[in-house]
Amino acid sequence: TAYHPFPGALADKILSILKREGCAYNLYTARGVYTNQPLDEKGAQRFRASFERSGCEVLIGPDAPARAASQQVLKLLVKQTNGAEGYERAKAAISALPPVYLTTSKADNFEVMQRGVGKAEAVAGLCGLLGASPLNVMAFGDFDNDKPMLNMCGLSVAMGNSLPDVRAAAKYVTLPNTQAGVAYAVNAALQGDLSPLARS
Repeated sequence: TAYHPFPGALADKILSILKREGCAYNLYTARGVYTNQPLDEKGAQRFRASFERSGCEVLIGPDAPARAASQQVLKLLVKQTNGAEGYERAKAAISALPPVYLTTSKADNFEVMQRGVGKAEAVAGLCGLLGASPLNVMAFGDFDNDKPMLNMCGLSVAMGNSLPDVRAAAKYVTLPNTQAGVAYAVNAALQGDLSPLARS
């Protein structure tokens, strides 16, 4: 597996901005995920459950990210939890760091990765390993971080609940995720008839 960690000095700079602004965030490494989000017991259970199949370490608490300090940081996901001012200041300061790439997967977060690392690059890398073309890949998306991947894949499908510009990046639109939209579109593709899907 290829990893693209942040250089240590850059990771330290990003983390110092998040600490200064009092931001809640998840820190991802090759070993696990560490969050300082203020989660109640139910929220903590849901958070752990979302990673349990991966077999990675999951730590939750105010000092959880600091306990991963010796590991290489692959990605950060910053949450808007206690007001917009610190969150927006952190977003502006981090986006000004030249080698980083910011995207979003929900309206209340932003993800921090190295430039050139994302879903589109992952699909391209997998296609290279398999000797396949992205034009033969079916991809699904619903938010900003999916748009580059949808633009490159031959059979790109936006979820019915996706943002308008995500729909514009895809060739087709399926049902919302609450109505098994992925299964609906995969079934249509397997039947060789994409007419049940809306054209975007």
